Amino acid sequence: MEVHLRAGFKTIEDLIKEVCYGQRIQKAIDELKAEKPQFKAPYWTSLALRCCKIVERVKSVRASPFIPSQYMCPIIKDWMMDPVMTQSGHSYERSSIETWLDDDCRDPFTQEIKISQLVLNRNLKEAIEHYRRNHLEFSVGSAN
Repeated sequence: MEVHLRAGFKTIEDLIKEVCYGQRIQKAIDELKAEKPQFKAPYWTSLALRCCKIVERVKSVRASPFIPSQYMCPIIKDWMMDPVMTQSGHSYERSSIETWLDDDCRDPFTQEIKISQLVLNRNLKEAIEHYRRNHLEFSVGSAN
């Protein structure tokens, strides 16, 4: 972590954008060598390789953001963008529950015979929007 911070990598985006990361990592390691002479060459070589492998893993990852279960439609297992609530109090993504109801008019959770009305779940929609705006940023924290 300290090597990455010294190399100027403060966020995941910094790691992804950088083309010459090896040079920056080596410069940071050279600075640390001067501060910590008790460590021998094999340690520094191993550390440099480990740091470069971390950058490579970050650059190659194709991860989806974590979706809290309360923000995930139980039918499609993805974000709810237009959450609606049934009479039973369960929320679904509007398009997925409407498609469900075209084939089966029963609530997926309660198996109630008929769903007559879907109501926009404003509070849930606002919570999802807030989470997506404020909690989907990745960063590498300070080593201090």
